[in-house]
Amino acid sequence: MKKQILILLAAMAVSMSLWAGDKGQKAWPEEWRNVKYAKQEVLTDARIGKGEAIVKVKLLNYDPAKKLSLMVGGFRPLGQKESFQKNYPLADDGTATARVSLWLVRTAMVGIEGVAFAPVLMAPGETVEVLMDAQGGDRCFLAFQGYMARTNMERATDYERRLGDRESTDQRIYDGLQRCQTADERIRFLRQDYEQKVARIRKMKCTEATRMLLTMEEEATHINWLAAFGSIYLDLMRHMKAVTIKEADEYVALYRQYADLLPIEKGGEALSPFGQYLIVSSAKAPACPAFWHLQAWSKQVMPQYSIDLMNTQRIIEDYWDKATADTVYRSIKSPDCRAVVDDFRAEQRRAEQALSAQGGVYLHTLDSVAPEHLIPELLQRYPGRSVLIDLWATWCGPCRMGHQTMAPMKEELKDQPVVFVYLTDITSPLQTWGEVIKEIPGEHYYLTREQFSYLLEQLYHSQGIPTYALYAPDGTLAWQHVGYMETNDEVREAILSGAPSWCEGCRR
Repeated sequence: MKKQILILLAAMAVSMSLWAGDKGQKAWPEEWRNVKYAKQEVLTDARIGKGEAIVKVKLLNYDPAKKLSLMVGGFRPLGQKESFQKNYPLADDGTATARVSLWLVRTAMVGIEGVAFAPVLMAPGETVEVLMDAQGGDRCFLAFQGYMARTNMERATDYERRLGDRESTDQRIYDGLQRCQTADERIRFLRQDYEQKVARIRKMKCTEATRMLLTMEEEATHINWLAAFGSIYLDLMRHMKAVTIKEADEYVALYRQYADLLPIEKGGEALSPFGQYLIVSSAKAPACPAFWHLQAWSKQVMPQYSIDLMNTQRIIEDYWDKATADTVYRSIKSPDCRAVVDDFRAEQRRAEQALSAQGGVYLHTLDSVAPEHLIPELLQRYPGRSVLIDLWATWCGPCRMGHQTMAPMKEELKDQPVVFVYLTDITSPLQTWGEVIKEIPGEHYYLTREQFSYLLEQLYHSQGIPTYALYAPDGTLAWQHVGYMETNDEVREAILSGAPSWCEGCRR
């Protein structure tokens, strides 16, 4: 009898630690008091069914003067090329509602900037309601209602716990790897660490859905360690401040050094057979964010529908060249997956037609030009003028900051024979590019991946974007710079130092 009582008390303690319990419930809105959770929840197999997912949040102890927002994002919806992230301002009563168009059950990061974030399952046609506390300390997510409420509560609780444990976890992995002398020892250590984490998950009092999602996340981490040890270990070393990197060459050298500690071939042997991992073999895996980052080698044991989903998204993301993408498209067995690609391509064609009708916008007009002939082709379009080339992308924050910084100088020189030419490639989503360039006066070109890579890597020997190159009216390269510039001083001086007599007034 005593043993049964102890077990009951332990179960009650687990329940109170998992749920919000009676933590200030008297101050909660009435509809949130005594929330009841399902005893069990399971993930459904991935199937396309387009609809609107709704997330509603109520933030307790909210000060309207802070003007906070609900943020939903951190994932790329199926059928879209760009990651989703959107802010929804809180009303004075601390409430906000997000509406997200989805094709599938997906995990998004949901939360309030400056308060807390957590992974939340969303589904087409379903509503998730969240109660948060602006003064919650270590536990800001108090309760969930609606779709997969218990699973979302469990994941939020576990996520907040892991955030608090991150430093000690990183230190333990760092210390363990430092003691390893060979690749085999590193594999054994990583395997033991993975098995310990999965064993902890198996013992958790949680839903099947929570257990599966947490397990798949640990599997993905383990797979990444073995398949890409060099880059992950380098990130760990930087996080632990064991190394500092100032130049790109230092990063490359260290990556190569660390990659040799556990070569890809050795890691691949340790991963076989891949079918042991749920993240690879389960039809429910697309609900886990890590699924969408798996490499192609894992497809040999994936369910066909999962392969079709992954191929659908990678076609949309321009993961392959057009010929390969067309071949992969023909291999897709699912009609609804093909329909997603068809819808995306139709939207792309409509966007291209609209953009092509605008002045100063050149979409695919130079696709047939060999990469090494691209700059001469561009320069001959602007005879007698200096040309400032700006290699950029819509997703590049420093690039966008550079556009804002240069805006006053461009206005100053707008009547002079200098032209600003902006070059991007297919990594910039077409619709986003079309919207962004409306605020950037100049000549805009959408290049192929090969053209852009050639300019960046071979012509300008650049390690990143933004990359700027100024050509004098005679076609010679007069100046080059990589990275964001806080002022226009350097580029203005470069333009004016090579300018003809027309710019004497600008000098003064």
